Amino acid sequence: TVQQTPVGPVACNPPCPAGTTCSADGRRCESATAQTAPTSLTDEQIAEALDRIRRRVLRCRRREDGDATVTVEVEIEPAGSVSSVRIDGPIANSDAGACIEQAVFRATFPTFQGDNRVVRHSFVPSP
Repeated sequence: TVQQTPVGPVACNPPCPAGTTCSADGRRCESATAQTAPTSLTDEQIAEALDRIRRRVLRCRRREDGDATVTVEVEIEPAGSVSSVRIDGPIANSDAGACIEQAVFRATFPTFQGDNRVVRHSFVPSP
């Protein structure tokens, strides 16, 4: 016989501190005082979340890519997680592209209401 594990609410690991609750996707703790998620995600919030993974993305580039800018299209779910990633250019179908995709999938955004949000973002190497 197959034993089924009961499906319950998502729990963050480690557990969230007092006054916070685990997000719907189980990735972060959120303020328990927030009644509902904002209706939209601001461009600033998107830029902040993608800036947190910038180094990881740029480290994925191949040596022969030099200082090439990496441009991605990211689909963000209302729960704050990434549902799809598309990488532009020849780097897309390479080991470096797979590395970049994994890095972008790890990005987390504030929760919001409504439909998924699709954004294009360029990761530009520092001079």
